[in-house]
Amino acid sequence: MQQTVAHLKRGEKGIILEFPDDFLPIKLLELGCLPGNEIELIQLAPLKDPLYVNVNGSHIAIRREVAEKICIGPLGPKTTHKDSATEDLAQVKLQTPLSPSAHE
Repeated sequence: MQQTVAHLKRGEKGIILEFPDDFLPIKLLELGCLPGNEIELIQLAPLKDPLYVNVNGSHIAIRREVAEKICIGPLGPKTTHKDSATEDLAQVKLQTPLSPSAHE
């Protein structure tokens, strides 16, 4: 059984994998509810419907019926832009000569 957004617990995240064609309202697609985007469950209503989710910085309330149709996968290892920039800077420092005489 494929995990869906409806299976998430509060604070859990996943990556949107797929959903049936012509099922999601256009508004959700416009707000970034697309395959490959990260989704996080922020809050559940008292009767577990609707669900309050965060998709790419957009906070959206969706019905449980819709959440059950959005298949998700686990998050992979996360490398932030800052981390990769720091690694690039470290590589440049390693390749930079310490003194001008090293060029001669």
